[in-house]
Amino acid sequence: MDARSRIEQERRVRCVWLRTKAMYLPLPDAGIPENPIPTAAWWCLRTGAAMGPDGSGACAGDCDRPGRPCYEGPVTL
Repeated sequence: MDARSRIEQERRVRCVWLRTKAMYLPLPDAGIPENPIPTAAWWCLRTGAAMGPDGSGACAGDCDRPGRPCYEGPVTL
């Protein structure tokens, strides 16, 4: 899976409060290989820190779980 497809898939479940600098850049073109070394620094927009309101770390994977008490999923129309 290329980077663009992975990002589009993750957007369907990612908590609306989770942020990283890469979110403010345009999506990579389809077929562009992804950097194999994860360099993203994540933070929670509700707390402004690397910890969520529940005291757990704010990062991709941890914040994508609907069972997390502070999780708020994307709005779908």
